Amino acid sequence: MRRRAAGIVLAAAVLAGCGDEARRGGTTSTGTSTPADLAVPIADANRARDAVVRTVLGKPTTTDPLTDLVARYPGLRFGSERTTADERGVSTWWTPLDQYAPEAPDNPTLFVVAVLDVNGLCAVGAATGAGLFREGLKAADDGGSCTAEAARERLGLEAP
Repeated sequence: MRRRAAGIVLAAAVLAGCGDEARRGGTTSTGTSTPADLAVPIADANRARDAVVRTVLGKPTTTDPLTDLVARYPGLRFGSERTTADERGVSTWWTPLDQYAPEAPDNPTLFVVAVLDVNGLCAVGAATGAGLFREGLKAADDGGSCTAEAARERLGLEAP
């Protein structure tokens, strides 16, 4: 219960924009995304992460978002949750919060992304929802593995 509460507090802080702004990577909000934000090599991990998260918002959670993302950004590589992101490709994970239980309002589906830029900054984020991806969680990252699997923990998105 304590771990879940800590994750909820972290997620709320990220959504409210109260993350540690001094962390490597600067702010957690980068304004409007453009197609250039996902040009390779990736120049700004924060902007690229935001572009991916914003692309899936409003889309059904029951359909793998990668099909649309690959069509929209054909020059970018999309890897699995254990693939380390680099300046030419991102790491993604699409699954309910508790991947062993069906999606439900208390078990939303997650689309998690980790992005690395040419400066070595890893930015992580996620879209969550049940039925539709409705919320986006975003954070700059301060080290560790740049994979979507590792991003789940850093974003406080671990199953109870």
